[in-house]
Amino acid sequence: MIKKVLLTIVLSFFVFIDYSCVTIAPKTNPPPRKITVRTRRPGRNYIWVKGHWNWKRGTWLWRNGYWVKKKSNKRWIPGRWRKRNGKKIWVKGHWVRK
Repeated sequence: MIKKVLLTIVLSFFVFIDYSCVTIAPKTNPPPRKITVRTRRPGRNYIWVKGHWNWKRGTWLWRNGYWVKKKSNKRWIPGRWRKRNGKKIWVKGHWVRK
């Protein structure tokens, strides 16, 4: 009996984990980019990451721009919306080797 209960709990956990990984793509384009004020650069080795729209819980939420410290021998690739399998997905900004 205890084995059945434990098995049920473990299987329920995996079903929950799998469901939480599902990405629901937006059916609409993001709103126009907001005009934001760029704050003062905190130091010479910082770059500005532009603000962008995120799709969260069925609605568009604005993420303000921010400064990020440069990584040596790397180049910043900004985040962008891409079409994949007919759906728009957000590709996060990331660092690549120069």
